[in-house]
Amino acid sequence: MRAMHKLKVGVIGATGFSGIELLHLLFRHPGVEVDFLASDQFAGRTYASVLGLIGGGRQTFISRDEAWQRLASMTPSDSCVFLATPAEVSREWMGRLKELSIPAVDLSGAFRLEDTGQSEQHYGASVPAEVYGLPELNRAAIKKAKTISNPGCYATAVTLALAPLLVEELIETSGIVVNALSGVSGAGRKSSEDFSFMSIDSDVRAYRIFRHQHEPEIRQTLSRTIEGAPVSLTFVPHLLPVARGILATSIATLKKGVTSDQVREAFLDHYSLEPFIDLAKDASEVRIHDTVGTNVCRIGLAVDSQEGRVAVVSSIDNLIKGAAGQAIQNFNLISGFPETTALSTLRRFLV
Repeated sequence: MRAMHKLKVGVIGATGFSGIELLHLLFRHPGVEVDFLASDQFAGRTYASVLGLIGGGRQTFISRDEAWQRLASMTPSDSCVFLATPAEVSREWMGRLKELSIPAVDLSGAFRLEDTGQSEQHYGASVPAEVYGLPELNRAAIKKAKTISNPGCYATAVTLALAPLLVEELIETSGIVVNALSGVSGAGRKSSEDFSFMSIDSDVRAYRIFRHQHEPEIRQTLSRTIEGAPVSLTFVPHLLPVARGILATSIATLKKGVTSDQVREAFLDHYSLEPFIDLAKDASEVRIHDTVGTNVCRIGLAVDSQEGRVAVVSSIDNLIKGAAGQAIQNFNLISGFPETTALSTLRRFLV
């Protein structure tokens, strides 16, 4: 770890849900000095006056033009920029950051997909993918990278649930079904009325079936775990009348002869040393409540040996492990800090 030295960090788009979470974490990171916050909408106002936060509340937002100037004074070896912005904004900023060789972590979906058609459909343009920032599966590549594409929240929960079973060749790669439920914060602060809390209060409903932007990301990431072999998956997301959190149930067909002991051993082999994965004794023990406010993915299993099926239930906080916390994990890895810095004791007041 860098002794007695802080990296200068800039945050673009710090007023969305993920950006707010990101700043909570950065303000408590011992190796970080938040150099600037950029927002044209709130330029000249303090963070406290906009969002009423403590910690970095006195810091003033600067405009896009001022931020571009500030980048020119940054030293690549001692800095990093976080993009908590829509995909089209991230593409613009990432180009400039690469020109200046400034490390960056992008929280949008702009650079996640290798398939140019899918990228065009879901994020508005066909662009090269950056290094995919799912540390539990891609840690070695992340450590060598300078620009990271932070995974989506659903993709994080589902991929971590299924990867050990695919890597160990314990399940069929076709016919996987995932039912996932998310709090309304996953839709963002500027979402439509249909995704507001009032619209779903005391209700639960499916949405974006067969067209959610995280489905191709899940397929892509799972396929990478088995050297590019195709993975067939049906993904059905649901909205819950809660502020935050994801609970995903992934059901797959076991290959002939696979036992429940083999299934459990696969998860122990892959995750027993992972600082942010908690393995429950049973699928029924996994709840949203246990992971909200943490950077942990909690996973539980249920095996039906007679029917040859396995259900993996996973839970994360969509704004932390599914966004800002994972971004800090990636920042720590590319910057030389211990991966758990600012995250290991996380359980605090929430947005």
